[in-house]
Amino acid sequence: MSAAPTIAAQPKGPRRSRLGTTSKVVIGTTATLILGMTGIIFLSLAFAFPVVVPLIQDGKLGVPADQIVLAKEFAGFWWAFAAAGTATLAASVLVAVKLQQHIDPADTE
Repeated sequence: MSAAPTIAAQPKGPRRSRLGTTSKVVIGTTATLILGMTGIIFLSLAFAFPVVVPLIQDGKLGVPADQIVLAKEFAGFWWAFAAAGTATLAASVLVAVKLQQHIDPADTE
């Protein structure tokens, strides 16, 4: 018996336009950068307030009294700034990974 050669039909995924892919890359990259910078700012605040308050109290920096009180209050919330910074950096990494998976689905299989 002779068997006819069979050609396996390759499933075609949804077509992606270049404009759609480009816009996703631009939006995803922008979101990643904004989240990353926001995370760095929050972590910087978490470290800066506890360091600056003793310098202000020693009188090495010319700061008005009402600003000293405000700085002392914010220094007590260093943990909130650290948590927000860590969460924002984690979100930045998650957006970057998901963007890469969405743009190049062949590597995720």
